Amino acid sequence: MKVLVDTDILSEMQRARNEVLCRRAARHELHHGPIAISALTVFEGLQGWLRRGMSDRAERYLQWIADVEVLDFDLGCARLAGEIGGALVRAGRPIGVVDVGLAATAIQHGRVLVSGNTAHFGYVQEAGFDLKLENWRDESG
Repeated sequence: MKVLVDTDILSEMQRARNEVLCRRAARHELHHGPIAISALTVFEGLQGWLRRGMSDRAERYLQWIADVEVLDFDLGCARLAGEIGGALVRAGRPIGVVDVGLAATAIQHGRVLVSGNTAHFGYVQEAGFDLKLENWRDESG
């Protein structure tokens, strides 16, 4: 199944220091094609560099992701994110707005969300949403 890579995993892929993660990413690309990221991940990456005044790094980031599929955060994603966010707040387990958006984007586009923060995104699953999750930092999942 195709994946949507969270910002934390994308950052580690860019640094290429985690052997397990790099091996799993390469295996995915071989069997399923290139990874996808959310437009929200593009936002997070750019914000991270630009808030530190590093426009050269922001430009390199954009060049690095140029061949990556970027999934839109559209009205369907926004509606689902509202449902997820509301359910998590009611359950006393709110997560960040961008993370809610990433979960909604993965579900809406039929992707497995690849994140190092599976416990955090597990709240979305516990709230009854069909979020599929993997952690490429770990050989087992």
